[in-house]
Amino acid sequence: MSPKSKIDRSKLLTAAKNIGLVIFGSFLLALGDALFIVPSELVTGGVAAVGIIAQHFITASGSDFMAVDIVTGGVSILLFGVGFFFIGKKFALRSLVATIAYPGFLAILYRLPSIDYLAKALMDIPNEPMLGLFLCGIFGGLLVGLGVAVAYLGNGSTGGLDILCHLLAKHTPIKESVSSFAFDGALIVLGMVLRLEIPNNIPLGFIGITSALITSLAIHVVYVTGNTYVICNIITSKVDETLEFIHVKLDRGSTVYPCLGGFTGTERKMIQAAMAKDEAAALQAFMAEIDPAAFMTFTRSTNINGEGFIPFAQRSKHSIRHKDLLEKKEESQDE
Repeated sequence: MSPKSKIDRSKLLTAAKNIGLVIFGSFLLALGDALFIVPSELVTGGVAAVGIIAQHFITASGSDFMAVDIVTGGVSILLFGVGFFFIGKKFALRSLVATIAYPGFLAILYRLPSIDYLAKALMDIPNEPMLGLFLCGIFGGLLVGLGVAVAYLGNGSTGGLDILCHLLAKHTPIKESVSSFAFDGALIVLGMVLRLEIPNNIPLGFIGITSALITSLAIHVVYVTGNTYVICNIITSKVDETLEFIHVKLDRGSTVYPCLGGFTGTERKMIQAAMAKDEAAALQAFMAEIDPAAFMTFTRSTNINGEGFIPFAQRSKHSIRHKDLLEKKEESQDE
């Protein structure tokens, strides 16, 4: 098998693994909603919250039509269209699998007989109805957070409100984590305002906030902590093969520096590349195969800005103020 075919096969396997992670994450997300969040009618954020609020008004009108999955799927598709036209095809394709998988799984699970058994059992705890709702929020938030984190580990997106958060991060200095919690909080407050007649409406709102916090914590533990970036420095005799692996297989950029061995005085080349931790592990395995004598160092980084990583915020207030100060300083020096 030629090196090119090995790289193509490895790239195909990586893509298949990532798609599998996004699909599994979408399933966990739908499971958390169908098992706990929707049956308890908790508004915890996300596109499912729109479906729960819509279902409230449908039920209040006297209809028994089940619409949570339909509304959730419609909103997901609408937001995918927003991402496609205003962010770009590349990001939209990252959201496509989850945009199809999550509403699909939710529709199946939501309409299964007795899918609400666990939630009803929790809410039927004698003399402790709020405790049951609180537990639904905890377990539901945990499953939803795990689902989102697994989808992120697959280098994908769960779609939905993530698209709006990415759009804001692209054109404003607002970070995605901040806008995500803001959108969830706004939906929770909206659910409280629009459902004032529900008993214990305010406590339910605080349970929704708690569930959203549990979701954020689960995402942080599984994804943020477990998927830091790594800066790799490689000195190898297989420079061309290494660069091809980094560029083609990992789809990452690189920088090549001339260097001089301090002990041997031999002129060599050092490759530097930034990538995710799992990609660094794949690179390490590749180097062990083609050049066991290679020298590699790894430096962990909690944040990398630029193409393929976290985008720079465009024209943030801080950068504008910093630019103004520099211009004033230059003017004073000219005078």
